[in-house]
Amino acid sequence: MVDMDGKYPIVLCEPQCFGFEHAPVNAALLGVFQHAFPERELVFISEATHGQCVFDLCKRAGVTYRSVTVLPPRRNLGHIKRIFPERRHFSQVVTFVESLGCQAIVFTSLTDTGYYLQKKSVEKGNNIRFINFLHGMLQSLREPAPRKPWKKPFWFPGLLRQPIHENILFIVYGESIRSLAVQLLPTLTDHILTLDHPVFFHSPGPPERNTKVHIGAVGIGGRSKGTHLLFDLARKFVDEARSGLVDFTVIGPLVDKKIKEIPECVHVPSPDAPLERLAYEKHIRSIDYALYLYDATAYTLTASGAFMDAVAFAKPIIALENPFFRAYFDRFGDIGFLCPTIEEVFRTIKMLADDNQQQRYRAQVQNIKEGRESISLPALGTTLNNMFADLL
Repeated sequence: MVDMDGKYPIVLCEPQCFGFEHAPVNAALLGVFQHAFPERELVFISEATHGQCVFDLCKRAGVTYRSVTVLPPRRNLGHIKRIFPERRHFSQVVTFVESLGCQAIVFTSLTDTGYYLQKKSVEKGNNIRFINFLHGMLQSLREPAPRKPWKKPFWFPGLLRQPIHENILFIVYGESIRSLAVQLLPTLTDHILTLDHPVFFHSPGPPERNTKVHIGAVGIGGRSKGTHLLFDLARKFVDEARSGLVDFTVIGPLVDKKIKEIPECVHVPSPDAPLERLAYEKHIRSIDYALYLYDATAYTLTASGAFMDAVAFAKPIIALENPFFRAYFDRFGDIGFLCPTIEEVFRTIKMLADDNQQQRYRAQVQNIKEGRESISLPALGTTLNNMFADLL
């Protein structure tokens, strides 16, 4: 189907997510494409429940597109059981795109078997271009090769070490991620581009703090997210919490069942299930500072959507330093406190509990509001148009 102006639609496909997983970033990405190519129809292919979540978010933001429902394989399938249903899914998507006359498919995430199928497709002479937005896939560059022989043909780093076809491109959400990926795997150099992680901006509310410091750990909770460090930290602030000077909230479920005892001064509104989106947003609006206690290597090869939520709501940040966070602190200026150690995090929170820091807080909020304009959907749309004008 050709648009009225003679241009084909732009097709985006989410090949693996169900329900609300990655729905905010996929919705915002559709918004970026709408700004980048306002004259083109957008088509979004996904599983039904994921598609509904994306649609609801896009409707709130005025982003329009055509939805197409295709059922991807279940997430819990191993490579051998996954390859056949994923091949059917991949073939459905490619056939649909070809029927529209399009020359490219934008995959909003990628699986290793999905990339395997893309390689096979271009090696057979298929002229469709594959543009892949990567989330956690590059984390496997730091992992050892699988020992089981039937897993090796689908191992993502192994596939990337082979020649990469010119019709396959990867997009990562951050220059620090691209730089490290190319350093670890030089074959990626000519095939990997970068775009800032897209988010819908929200009003931060009045930039005034009460006497109490409201600190929220944003996103799912678990040891991999540093929630155990948060709990240890909170136990050191029992007196301040009882005095009404500080409180802590985990704005997300506790997915790590080994973390059981929640300190009395930590509020976990939904420990067993993800919060509904409106409730999630309400809790983020209620905090003063967003807290991130990730391991220093956690976000070197993937972006943090939870960090971007703090930017979206203009919430100053308290975090253990990593390259992804550092890049935004360097770009935006004083937007919070980036700490080298957990001891420094403790001293920072202690300082905030003892001293209101209102003037600096207002300045931090303003810095985020001003800095994030460089990653607004229109700004990212301009970047995307410059990258893809001749590819889509």
